[in-house]
Amino acid sequence: MQFKNVIGQQDIKNRLIASIQDERVSHAHLFLGNDGSGNLALALAYVQYLLCHSPTENDSCGTCPSCLKVTKLQHPDLHFSYPFFSKQSGGSVSDEFLPEWREAVNKSPYFDLNYWRDALTAENKQLLITTKEATNILHKLKLKAFEGKYKFVIIWRPEMMRTEASNKLLKIIEEPPEKTIFILVAESQENIIQTILSRTQITKIPAIDDRDFVEALMQKYPDVKEDEAISLMHYNNKNFFGACQFLEGGNEMELYHSLFSDWMRKCYMADTAALMKFSDEMHKSGREKIKQFLVYSLNMVRQCIVGNYTDGALMRLSKGEAAFAQKFAQFINNRNIEGISAEINQAHADISRNIYGKLVLFDLSIKMIKLIKS
Repeated sequence: MQFKNVIGQQDIKNRLIASIQDERVSHAHLFLGNDGSGNLALALAYVQYLLCHSPTENDSCGTCPSCLKVTKLQHPDLHFSYPFFSKQSGGSVSDEFLPEWREAVNKSPYFDLNYWRDALTAENKQLLITTKEATNILHKLKLKAFEGKYKFVIIWRPEMMRTEASNKLLKIIEEPPEKTIFILVAESQENIIQTILSRTQITKIPAIDDRDFVEALMQKYPDVKEDEAISLMHYNNKNFFGACQFLEGGNEMELYHSLFSDWMRKCYMADTAALMKFSDEMHKSGREKIKQFLVYSLNMVRQCIVGNYTDGALMRLSKGEAAFAQKFAQFINNRNIEGISAEINQAHADISRNIYGKLVLFDLSIKMIKLIKS
């Protein structure tokens, strides 16, 4: 992947390129950024630039044999590790899921953990980076670089690595073989052991700039108008992959607005029979539709609290949504916003884990009855 294909993040790109040109290449990096920020895309562009046979001042050439291999995720000196579930009692390694990994990254290097779990059809299985996987990484690094330049290990979501696996890799991350570079691509650093954190050069990846986000979305989906792209950016909390998934799922924002309005009215009236029917109908629409509806609902709640504090000046809603929000915003305040957001996020996580949708939505509805009246 070339730097020019990474959405926005120009300051980060400039810093990474400058470090290479100044020969300040660290042996261990941590690219830290929220879902959809492009931390994996930046890691791949960084690797491609370092392995490129004919790099320019600002990017890899994109056409040499090395660039083509990195683009296809088939370079012999580029290794990946990522969370997975064990297929057998003796444990598995990430290589067993390499076809799924390549397919996911080629679709979009902005994908998130929920998408990866679905790609593996892991359902309720726990995804981890295991001790056996750490041993597999150590084995790979005993081999010499095939093309005589750098060897790379990109570990995606290292925060899901078992402590025993982290400890097994600690020494080699601290003192890797010559021209071996580790790149950890994480959404959070909280569950990464401190001894590993202290040995990495941390690059914090911010959310994509608004203008870059909107332009990239409109370029990828020519039928999307600017105001729609702006709405999608806010709906998905600047998660570019989330916005793409929303569009590919049908871009049914008007439907979700109608459903959300109806749901909130039923919750306000504490009409449990109607809420049970609502939960059943939503359950029949399928897991992805429910997840999109919950993302939409969370954004509407956030926009209401923003409207309360700015007198509506900073709300990013369509006319129909704004008209509803002006009336509904009075029920969203600093006493319940955290609770409402937490419950919707938890419901989204439960649906992602394939917990029975009807029960999740009805339970959420009962909680919403109490929260919007607090």
